[in-house]
Amino acid sequence: MKNLPKVTPLAIIGLLIAGSIYPSSAQAGQLSALGSTVSWEESDLYSPLGTSKCFHPVFQYSNPTNGFLIVSIQNKFGVQLGSSIADGSGQTTLQLCDEFKFDYSGMKVVLDAKGPNSESIVSTPITLVSLSPTPAPTVTVTATPLPAPTVTVTAAPLPAPTVTVTAAPLPAPTVTAYADAGLLAKYNDAISQLASYKNLYKSAISKFRAVCTNKPKPKGC
Repeated sequence: MKNLPKVTPLAIIGLLIAGSIYPSSAQAGQLSALGSTVSWEESDLYSPLGTSKCFHPVFQYSNPTNGFLIVSIQNKFGVQLGSSIADGSGQTTLQLCDEFKFDYSGMKVVLDAKGPNSESIVSTPITLVSLSPTPAPTVTVTATPLPAPTVTVTAAPLPAPTVTVTAAPLPAPTVTAYADAGLLAKYNDAISQLASYKNLYKSAISKFRAVCTNKPKPKGC
């Protein structure tokens, strides 16, 4: 015989601790009545609340009698939320839908075994696995105020004033003539003589024209 490995007490204690800390995640439920048995996986019992879906948990059954089985899921008020009739051996499914708006508190699996001359009803509480969507986290957005705009005012230079220079005309010079009294007298005499000569000239012309009007005309007219 081959030598078997030694198992120390410390190893046994470690295995016991591991088994208590990490139990199996899949737990089976079972009911029996009148020699019939129905079983299911509790991890398949989903709650339809808030999912807008239907779920169909599977139940394995065995009924060696001549009767039949009614497997149902009921709430605390005894309302059947899903049920199925079976005979012989096999599996059946129940339907749980959110659209029916049932009260899903105080849930239990009920096995109603009906024989030829007898009936037995047994039940056990169950807890539905919630699949309600996790609400989205609330995100708070704080708006940072924008800095006040910087306003730069640039003073535009005023235009240079227009200066109009109007030249005033100089007054005409005043000419004062200082004439000699004797010279002025001679000038006046000359003007008088010129006027006298002019009159004589006009008289001579008149006489000449009068002579020329005679007939026969004298020579020279």
